[in-house]
Amino acid sequence: MSDAIQYPDVLGTLTQGKRAVSGAVHLASALRPRIVRAGRPFEMLMLVQNTTDLDLEVVATLRLPEKDARGQRGRFITKADKLAFRLEPAEVGLVILPLTSLPDTAASADYKIGMDLRAGTVRRDKPNRIRSPQGGDPFDFSHLSDERRALLTELQSLPWHASASGTLLESPLTVMSGTVGAFADLRPSWTSLWTLRDHSDQRIFVRRFAGLMKEKLLPRFTLREVLPVLEDYTATRFQKLRYQPTEAERRLIARLLTRLFTLAGLDAKKAALLSQGADLNVSRYLTDDFFQSEQATVHLPDWFEKLLELVEKDERLAEHPVRAVAHFLYDDLLRAAMLYAFMTIEEALGIEIGSLEERLAYTDQVLAKIEANALDFDALYMPLVLGGALVIDQTAQRGEKPSDFIDSLRKMLAARAKEKTDDNENTFELARQVTLHLENKFVSDQW
Repeated sequence: MSDAIQYPDVLGTLTQGKRAVSGAVHLASALRPRIVRAGRPFEMLMLVQNTTDLDLEVVATLRLPEKDARGQRGRFITKADKLAFRLEPAEVGLVILPLTSLPDTAASADYKIGMDLRAGTVRRDKPNRIRSPQGGDPFDFSHLSDERRALLTELQSLPWHASASGTLLESPLTVMSGTVGAFADLRPSWTSLWTLRDHSDQRIFVRRFAGLMKEKLLPRFTLREVLPVLEDYTATRFQKLRYQPTEAERRLIARLLTRLFTLAGLDAKKAALLSQGADLNVSRYLTDDFFQSEQATVHLPDWFEKLLELVEKDERLAEHPVRAVAHFLYDDLLRAAMLYAFMTIEEALGIEIGSLEERLAYTDQVLAKIEANALDFDALYMPLVLGGALVIDQTAQRGEKPSDFIDSLRKMLAARAKEKTDDNENTFELARQVTLHLENKFVSDQW
């Protein structure tokens, strides 16, 4: 196990440190309620925490008392005594197997309800342990949604047990005399409580897909392969809008989007030299010594992480990753491109463009305008078209000249001049400054 990888001990946080270790999983069990009247329903709960970096196939089976305290057989019943589910790498989840007793079940404080849990890897690969037997760091769930926080708080209040015999965990049950209770839903359930997607350090996610990323995904992130696809999809995305971007404007947007792909796939050493966009590089996470650093963490671009999730569900998408992103994740890519464009505009013009929260809010507004068919000059140019103009040198193909792009930008702005108003004059001014910046940049540098 790598000491550099530390995932929160969700199970231990909920059970106050109680855990049983059974093969590749941590376990703890509880009854809800622990004291019940005969004839009334109750639940057997088990927390399951994957300690490895592989998917696990898990089967949980109830073990009920054969006889009650008076020797009567079959007094404890359930609709389904078994539940099968898949546990993702590092995932933590909750198994609930409901049951009930018959009204004439003998009262006793000495019953034990057991759950047998067996887990095996889905693939034949050897799993790597990513959690220590002691669990790891405490889990802070204060940032979660109100619903999930309420569930975890309730689970934290239960009396958990971790007394195991092999793969079997048992919890003590007290049955009091009673009568027939209300009809109960005895269907078993599985609830995921935490996955790698809830964690800011995505190293295990990268390690799991490292081979696929090196062999199939990142090698396809070339200008030659990406740009034509994104030009097609950008034309399709904008073609039905009342406010129509011109072909030249769409091509600049496509180049901005393309830059995200080429940044992701750029050689790690070259990416480290960039003044902007080094944090968007994915190749740096695949170097031989990356995982040896205890301080290094992984923060994949959102669109790339979502691509991995798509490929996980359908491996055929790995054969066409660029089209997969363009088809399924175009707006995610567009959002990421706008945030990158803000940085390039700031650097080029030496200005500041709001806080991160303000930028995120603005990108949401642009996407909402596109969706509502309410695009305007401001939303089109700031930052999409202007951001695309500022990456023309990084997305240039053989035979293309900077002067051609600058002339095209001048013509675009001249055609839009009649749209200028008091409300959008700031964007027109930024466009003028971007044009001047490009002219100055390429007077002595013609690539």
